[in-house]
Amino acid sequence: MSQRDAYAILGISRASGPDEIKKAYRAKALKYHPDKVPDEDRGEATARFQEIQSAFEQICKGDRRLNWDLGPISKSELVRACEGGDFSTVKILLEESVDLNGTDSTGRTPLMFASGSGHLEVIRLLLEHQADVMMRNCAGHTCVMFAVGGALKASNLQNAQTDRTEQYLQAVRVLLDKGAPVNGVTAYGLSALMLASTSGRVEMVELLLQREADVALASDIGLTALVMASDKGHVTTVRLLLEKMADANSRHGNGKTPLMSAAAQAYTEVVSELLKHSADVNAQAENGYTALLYAVETQLKDGLVCPIEGSLEKPGLEDTLRILLDAAADVNLMGPRQRQTALDVLEASGNLEMLQRLRERQSDRQSSSKSSRGEDQRQWFGLRCLRPVAFCWSWCC
Repeated sequence: MSQRDAYAILGISRASGPDEIKKAYRAKALKYHPDKVPDEDRGEATARFQEIQSAFEQICKGDRRLNWDLGPISKSELVRACEGGDFSTVKILLEESVDLNGTDSTGRTPLMFASGSGHLEVIRLLLEHQADVMMRNCAGHTCVMFAVGGALKASNLQNAQTDRTEQYLQAVRVLLDKGAPVNGVTAYGLSALMLASTSGRVEMVELLLQREADVALASDIGLTALVMASDKGHVTTVRLLLEKMADANSRHGNGKTPLMSAAAQAYTEVVSELLKHSADVNAQAENGYTALLYAVETQLKDGLVCPIEGSLEKPGLEDTLRILLDAAADVNLMGPRQRQTALDVLEASGNLEMLQRLRERQSDRQSSSKSSRGEDQRQWFGLRCLRPVAFCWSWCC
């Protein structure tokens, strides 16, 4: 079959229902059936009839229709040009007054395709022709989210893509300048700032924060920009978010905090930064785990207990434990596994060296605490002894 659009062949819109599709097919098939035309037109009619039949088969059933709608053939000429960065073709099509806000089956506009591909000049051209920056696709993604998401993909490639990531940054700036919403969220609560925080793209995070991106926005399961940055170990991003008053004790998933996410993977610098901003070192998730328990657990991946082979590599574990203990992490708080403490977990895992260090740290803290209490008591008794003298002196005067 040719690369023509199945809906265009049947003369219907993409929003047409099953009954409308069948009705259009019957009318077209009847009109071009080889038995219904003169002999001299039969060759052309046969070709048209076969095209109509093939188009109907592509979209007559739900699963086939979905595959067709999501496939490359479903993209309009303008969409393909925007996605590919074909500036000349986009310009010609816009001069022909094509619908620059028309959407594909998932609600994506030409501007979203251009934004997701980082084609800055095409984006500017679309905006000059009044492309709608407020539109969302069926999942709620905005053109800004597509640009931020494109930057995330580009940053995962080789260093040769540095220019591309800069283009995405400029694309977001241009879109925001034209009034695109910085705090738009998807149907499940994802924001552009969350996407940028996940990638650790500091320049993108800074730009969004400068444009008043809301650090308090949370997804339907409690994920925030801070949670996502902490979970990936992006300390600079974490610092930026905390400076904007992001909640260091927010809860997500099963009641985890950003500190637990960072400790679970021994991101020492992130743990330190969160504690500086009043993260609760002894907070417990719904399963009873604390940041300390998450840190010492050897069978954790992304904060979830799972049966993986061997131990996780946590190069920063020793420093992470030191920081948690310095912040008064309670080694006696128990988790759900046979009511185990952090000491029990280390002993069971055979990590005797770390166990010894944890016990030493615990002993040092206890000694320091006793010494501090003794000094306080001495000072208190000293003051009591002075009180009568002070009282007599004031009375005599």
